[in-house]
Amino acid sequence: MKKNIQIFVFVTFLICFNCSGQNSTNITKIGYISQPEISECSGITPSGKDKNLFWVNTDGPRSVIFAIDLSGKCVSRSVITGAPVIDFEDIARDDKGHIFIGDIGNNDARRRTLAVYMIDEPDPSKSTSVSKVKQSWHLTFPNKPFDCESLFIYKDNGYVISKVFSASQAEIYRFALSDTSKLITLSFVSKLQVKSPVTGADISSDGNLVALTAKNGVYLFNIHQNFVSTEKVKPHFVKFGNQHIEGCCFVPDGLVVTSENRSIYLFTHQFFHPDTVANK
Repeated sequence: MKKNIQIFVFVTFLICFNCSGQNSTNITKIGYISQPEISECSGITPSGKDKNLFWVNTDGPRSVIFAIDLSGKCVSRSVITGAPVIDFEDIARDDKGHIFIGDIGNNDARRRTLAVYMIDEPDPSKSTSVSKVKQSWHLTFPNKPFDCESLFIYKDNGYVISKVFSASQAEIYRFALSDTSKLITLSFVSKLQVKSPVTGADISSDGNLVALTAKNGVYLFNIHQNFVSTEKVKPHFVKFGNQHIEGCCFVPDGLVVTSENRSIYLFTHQFFHPDTVANK
């Protein structure tokens, strides 16, 4: 009888936790991106014009963004003009009606400069549109070039995170949105307690939380608007090794995460909710 009870408990444990170790009750697949043009959804950010829609991009030299809902249905497409895109890896939005294009991919660290472009947010109610680049920032490295797939905007600065390998620590770098120099050297901010290649990032609207997607899972840093402190902050970590996850963004219900195979997931762990941890 005792043995049967032990088997029952073990089976119940397996039901609640999948093979990667994460709590499956807090991770739900909520959508699948069927738009053929979005072959790899590497970035996602909420629309400022429709709370039910999100702007996404596919990686590579594609000068186009798409508006989708969380089921994965594509409702709008906007072509970016006015700047060449080499490797579009992430997308971000500020609170002033702008979308930022992260032309920051740098496979094998071959590029000596990266670029970020700003456009006005397109109208997602229009099925197609054209968006002209209004401002651009060309970024160079303070030391050796590094690969990069993550971009987020907070107040007057843009932030990128190095995608490192060989168990090196990821690092945050910053550039001022007010800088109009032709070439801007990224400023080092802090190291992160992350030794897995970072593929995406977002910051909560209050600046208290930073979420990262990486090869081995999702990280959450409670920074209370203090970016320098991230080196000392031990992050929450959710292992998610059975998918190559790419982009992420905060939503009221938690954290939305996109994967390389076009699946969309919602992480609902309590620490992904800004309103529950902001004052802790």
